[in-house]
Amino acid sequence: MSREEEIRQNRLRKIGMLRASGHLPYPGKANRTHAISDCIDDFESLQKKETEIFLTGRIMMFREHGKLTFLTIQDDSGSIQLLISRDLVGEKSYKFFLQVFDTGDFIEARGILSLTKRGEKTLKITDYKMLSKSILPLPEKW
Repeated sequence: MSREEEIRQNRLRKIGMLRASGHLPYPGKANRTHAISDCIDDFESLQKKETEIFLTGRIMMFREHGKLTFLTIQDDSGSIQLLISRDLVGEKSYKFFLQVFDTGDFIEARGILSLTKRGEKTLKITDYKMLSKSILPLPEKW
């Protein structure tokens, strides 16, 4: 079996996991309060007021660091970093996220904006939803 076919089979299995847990892999509705470029432009104001926002986008990068996972999502207006942690979403929800989400998937993320220690504009996720499960990996850059 080719590498691409292995990835496809694994992702089809994850669709089954989503359905078995009562989540839709392709829901018909999404909440979005801001485009990514809008939340970056109004970052200081939204952060100061601790405004809860909904962002949607495609997961372009995925980096795990112990109890934290950093994602980069992209929509038609730009990209932003997301942070999901056990402390914010709970142990069960965090493990489920790591089990079923991959690069290429479309996500709805609810949370509050903050700056990381390195000064990166970030949405701290308090809740999430799968919007579209990617079956094949993203094409290579080159």
